[in-house]
Amino acid sequence: MDREPLPASRRVPGLFLLPYNQVGQTRELHPMRYRILTEFLLSAFLLAAVGLTGCAGDDPAGPPAGSRTLRVPRQYDTIQQAVDAARAGDVVIVAAGTYSDSVAAENGLGIPLVVSLDMKSGVEIRGETGEAGDVVLVGNPNNPVINCLNVDDQASLIGFTVTGGKSGLLGGLSSPTITNCIFEDNHHPSQNGAGGGMYWDASSPTLINCIFSGNSATLGGGAVFANDSHPRLSNVVFTGNTAWTSRNEPGRGGGLVIGHDSHALLYNSLFTANHADSLGGAVEVHYGLVEMVNCNLTANDTDGLGGAIFVSYGGRVEMTNGLVEDNYAAQVGGGFYFRSSSSLDAGNSRILNNAAPEGPDGFIRGPYEPAVVTLTCCEVDTLQWVGSVQLDNEGCE
Repeated sequence: MDREPLPASRRVPGLFLLPYNQVGQTRELHPMRYRILTEFLLSAFLLAAVGLTGCAGDDPAGPPAGSRTLRVPRQYDTIQQAVDAARAGDVVIVAAGTYSDSVAAENGLGIPLVVSLDMKSGVEIRGETGEAGDVVLVGNPNNPVINCLNVDDQASLIGFTVTGGKSGLLGGLSSPTITNCIFEDNHHPSQNGAGGGMYWDASSPTLINCIFSGNSATLGGGAVFANDSHPRLSNVVFTGNTAWTSRNEPGRGGGLVIGHDSHALLYNSLFTANHADSLGGAVEVHYGLVEMVNCNLTANDTDGLGGAIFVSYGGRVEMTNGLVEDNYAAQVGGGFYFRSSSSLDAGNSRILNNAAPEGPDGFIRGPYEPAVVTLTCCEVDTLQWVGSVQLDNEGCE
């Protein structure tokens, strides 16, 4: 079951995305295919001291006193066997290789019983090197690769590539930390499928130094869908993810959907080359709030509304030191599209050079339940917006 470790260019030693005052370098990357971009980021940027708690991968102090280390495959044949045997505080160490816990047994008719790897409260599951390219979890198209259900904030997953599943991870009522992981080529093709890379409900996960690449869903959140959840993301890349339209349901949020009663915090993260068939090439927000600090959204697109971000039904976006550039909508709102009492509050951000037949940089639908867009110390061209924009650049450097 072991295989040769992936080359260093596919590993995740840590990502540090460019802040706003260095956006010139970031803009040069967007024409590349997403795999080329990913390899560039992985090889070019090392994790630095960015002032964010918990951004390091491995804990140099090792497992806490009194905990046990359970090793796969030295002591246990499968990862699930080790997790099942683990107690709170234990660490499961997985050697380099490719693993699939997806087929556990056969029923009486000889049909495989398909299961997923189940995380466990208080248990850390760690690739031996901490680098995603060395340990690969391969799922199946009928189930998530990983289940994270009723798991506490002491559970963690570190240093894995998660691929080939009907959603890379399904989470509910959980608060784990996921570090140095790649979620790629997971697909949720069923009608109303959401969260191709990851789906969260009533959860508060923390994601650090992760990549979502080439995932898809037929309803929303080609990479990640959060419902009634409070995810925190630091140094996360969303690239080449897709939200397809399913029958009469619009494909929305090629990279990320922040849904009902959700509040997401994003730091130093990148959205590029994501696509949605209908709404929000990179991000879609409804009935929720997303806060973005030092985040770049470039070269995302949609066949409908909101090339970068689509916001509706009271959804809110708060952006600091952001870059929204070179996104495209085939219909309206190349950068942003707002409607139904939604809002944007952006400071010290650049919103330029997006494209659409109407409202290239932004479109604000009105007059009923109009959206509110407030831009402070931002580099914008209000002539590229349709609707009322409140711009305050007085006293800005």
